[in-house]
Amino acid sequence: MKELMNGPKRYSDIKRAVPITGTTLTDRLRMFEAENLILRHMHPEIPLRVEYALTAKGEALRPMVEAFERWVIQYMDCSE
Repeated sequence: MKELMNGPKRYSDIKRAVPITGTTLTDRLRMFEAENLILRHMHPEIPLRVEYALTAKGEALRPMVEAFERWVIQYMDCSE
């Protein structure tokens, strides 16, 4: 979901940025959509273009995601 914090993204853009399998990514996107954290928008074009974007509920998670990211950066290499 962090990848969507900079604006809507296509599946392929998210896939390139996130080191998980396509199946897992699809499952996570469906889960986030079911929880109303993201929207899936299909553009009626050929080939079909699908974009994912944060909802207001998903955007409300931004402070927590950013705080967690700072924590990881600070303590990831900590040997304690």
